[in-house]
Amino acid sequence: MFQGTLIKHLTIIVFLISAGVDFGYGQFYKTGDPPGNIRWRSFKSDHFRFIFPNEFESQAREYAVTFDQAWERITGELQHRPKPFPVVIHPYVSRSNGIVIWAPRRMEIYPVPPQHIYPQSWIRQLALHETRHVAQISKLNQGFTKLLSVFTGEQAVGVAAGMIPSWFYEGDAVYAETAFSRFGRGRNPSFEMGIKAQVVDDEQIFSYDKSLFGSYKDYVPSHYEYGYQMVSHASEKYGHETWSKTLDFSGRYPFIPFTFREGMNIEMGITPMELYNEFIAERKTAWEKEISEASFTSSVKYSPNKNDFINYASPQFISETTIASLKDGPGFVKQIVLLENDGAEKKLHVPGFLSVNRISAKAGKITWSETIPGARWGNQSFSVIKVFNLDTGEEIQLTRKTRYYAPALSPSGNYIAAIETDPLNNCFLIILDARSGIVQTKEKIEYGSFLQFPEWTNENELVMTILDEEGKHITVFDVADQSWKKLLSGGDYDISRPTGNENYIWFNGTWNGKNDVFMLDRKTGTIYQTTDSRHGAMEPAILNKDSIAFTEYTSKGYDIRILTSESISKDEFKIPESNFLPYYSSQSKEPIVFESDEEKSNNFQSKPYRKISNLFHFHSWAPFWFDFTTLDPVSNPDIYPGLTLLSQNLINTAESQLSYAYKNKNHFLSNSFIYSGFLTKIDLGMEYGDMPLVYQGRDTVGLEGLENDLLNFRARFYIPLNLTRSRFVMGLTPYLQINYNNSFYHYTQQSDYKRGNVTLDWRLNFYSYLKMSIRDISPRWGQQFRLRAYSSPFEDENFGSIFHATGILYFPGLLKHHSISIRGDYQKQVPVKYLYQSLADFPRGFDKRRTEILHSIKSDYYFPVSYPDFNIPEIIYLKRLRGTLYWDYAYNQFRVYNEAANRIDWIGQPLYSGGFELIADYHLFRLLFPFSTGVRINYLPQSGKLTPEMIFSINLNVF
Repeated sequence: MFQGTLIKHLTIIVFLISAGVDFGYGQFYKTGDPPGNIRWRSFKSDHFRFIFPNEFESQAREYAVTFDQAWERITGELQHRPKPFPVVIHPYVSRSNGIVIWAPRRMEIYPVPPQHIYPQSWIRQLALHETRHVAQISKLNQGFTKLLSVFTGEQAVGVAAGMIPSWFYEGDAVYAETAFSRFGRGRNPSFEMGIKAQVVDDEQIFSYDKSLFGSYKDYVPSHYEYGYQMVSHASEKYGHETWSKTLDFSGRYPFIPFTFREGMNIEMGITPMELYNEFIAERKTAWEKEISEASFTSSVKYSPNKNDFINYASPQFISETTIASLKDGPGFVKQIVLLENDGAEKKLHVPGFLSVNRISAKAGKITWSETIPGARWGNQSFSVIKVFNLDTGEEIQLTRKTRYYAPALSPSGNYIAAIETDPLNNCFLIILDARSGIVQTKEKIEYGSFLQFPEWTNENELVMTILDEEGKHITVFDVADQSWKKLLSGGDYDISRPTGNENYIWFNGTWNGKNDVFMLDRKTGTIYQTTDSRHGAMEPAILNKDSIAFTEYTSKGYDIRILTSESISKDEFKIPESNFLPYYSSQSKEPIVFESDEEKSNNFQSKPYRKISNLFHFHSWAPFWFDFTTLDPVSNPDIYPGLTLLSQNLINTAESQLSYAYKNKNHFLSNSFIYSGFLTKIDLGMEYGDMPLVYQGRDTVGLEGLENDLLNFRARFYIPLNLTRSRFVMGLTPYLQINYNNSFYHYTQQSDYKRGNVTLDWRLNFYSYLKMSIRDISPRWGQQFRLRAYSSPFEDENFGSIFHATGILYFPGLLKHHSISIRGDYQKQVPVKYLYQSLADFPRGFDKRRTEILHSIKSDYYFPVSYPDFNIPEIIYLKRLRGTLYWDYAYNQFRVYNEAANRIDWIGQPLYSGGFELIADYHLFRLLFPFSTGVRINYLPQSGKLTPEMIFSINLNVF
């Protein structure tokens, strides 16, 4: 008894902690399936094993050389040399990212460079940042964690990793990318801007717990931002080797509660919360001094006043009195608004999911680039160009299955310039016809260079930044003669978002330690500082020769301001010398020198990565039986002594579980296999053991002498289609499951038992809903439709069929973030001898009961109650209270035998219930995943009863 309880508790801990590991370290992480026609190859470098599509081999060799060059110093500072690490490259994804995953251990790379990247090549950024994550996590495999890995495989390191706060992982990785390179985010003033404004300007500084878990009420800078501040501050004060020792302690003693905090306390004499408060106090003093020395630019605020956090970004002049802008914040989905000079604001359009946070407006049109996911393959997506007509209010998709970014309309509105990055990382300047989308010009630049944010200076010239080996530069392209001319070099400082005309170029610059708008005189080469902002000014837009608009950051988000020629400084700005030190660190580190190495690159022995031979990759195991796909950590989990083996191949097309259990003094076997490499996903499963079930009729004798030979087999076939388009999240999944069970069923006609039954389960699920803001509890507009038919086609003497249809409609509520859902269900079964259990839920407050025909309608009204952001340190952090009012109705019908009249009668049952729910969303003990706990009070008007129910859930899908 004690042994079984101990195993269950251990498994719950493993499951919860593993599932809560942040940014890709979670167990059994799935990034989606690659296109099924890819031919994969692989080779080993000094420290990595690269797996990549065949056509990406040349680029993969470049990645291998770069990653190997970063390896020694990035891992050496943490005093750890990890084993060779798998890297899987996905070049058909239009987004930019890199993640390190544990169980199975691998790195996933999405190689397309982002438009907003600073003066550091994307490949080097990934090498520095992601290699640091490899060192952090693998360093934990020591002491008790290493011992545990003997019994659990790679899960053990995942458990230890779950003890480390996400701010350390990302803060230390940003520290590494900054310390060992010529730039890195730690040298980018915009990276600290959010924390700086909140600390200096707001009356109350956010608590450590609020920064750790975020807020529904306020904008909270990310764990990357404050994590870097904490890591760099501690490295300066206590030495970076103390972080290495803290990780050693966490790996050796993961069973100690709050082990990372204890390790910090031992090595530095400080806790994470104390470190947070310490860096805030120190930086507040320095930031206030910086601001006191600034001479702020005289400009006019254009965007409306606000009490909530709202960003007004990417200003574009529609006329002399109207500006189009992107508006977003915790209380809004991203939208395009029109701002008038009298302070009026009009919501214009809600676009889809922007691939670059920029709009361009000219000649009655607005354009942007938008991400479109692949319908079936998670690791395939596109960036297309959309155009909105201001006169007609019509949105059109100009391109399809393209990888175009940051489009800009020409002054006439006849052409659109954009940046294309193909799957092989070649970069092009594209000019399209704005009506047909036909490519007019396609200019390829030197491989390894990268173009950003094109903008027209006139109908025949484009200005943009280019990133190359020497840093970032402002360059212009003459459309007529297809020539390039460099205007300005930013070197190791970030310059971005240029715009201008024949005489001047305005752009963002970081030379003075924060983002400001600068002006370049094209004739003389003289630079003027146009703004001297409090926290940061950027995204200049020209109205005419006398006025520009720009965005300025505040603790309540970006504002749009106007600057006239009278207010623009005429003092020449002198560019300072470069400074290679990380911000806030006197520990000078020479940047890693990245060099091409053709000889080494050519020596990598490439070979095909065979899907069949690499179908199984066993990464984790456990000395007991459990099903990780169905384990419920809240209720009593089904866990027994035995053995479980878990497999997932590195390209994520195959998952397997093989299990043996000894339960109820009998042997039990189970296995499952999921293959995702075809258009149709295939899920096969089998269980053998346990006592078979015997389904008896009335007045029948049961069976004797049964053996433990219960057999269940399932085969699922489904096609998960992601149909998300524009602002609607949409999906469609056709589904078929075939199930065999060898239980015994009594036959009335034969007065005997027959063994075995095959069932068919057909489903069709569709959903479509408007994308939601952070504060929305449920969609404010959307639909769901589900059809299901369940039958036993070969056992019509005993079983009939059951059909269930569901429709859910979502509507806006009376106030912001209020929403209404109305759900209708219809269910009918045609029984023979046995009734199926109801597929539809009964009204809340009622248990499922006998039914043949069921009609029901359920209505819910969701609303937020408050956003308290209340915390008791290390115990609880309460983010939100939310409520639901509901009313349910069902009419249930079934047949019964009337003995007195010797006939079959239909019984009809009207069922009503209403009530309310009050739910708290919170974090416990600084665990990363959120809990929800509440109470539901059901009122049953037919009986006059009030029945309470507890509600409890854990959201394991937030990371």
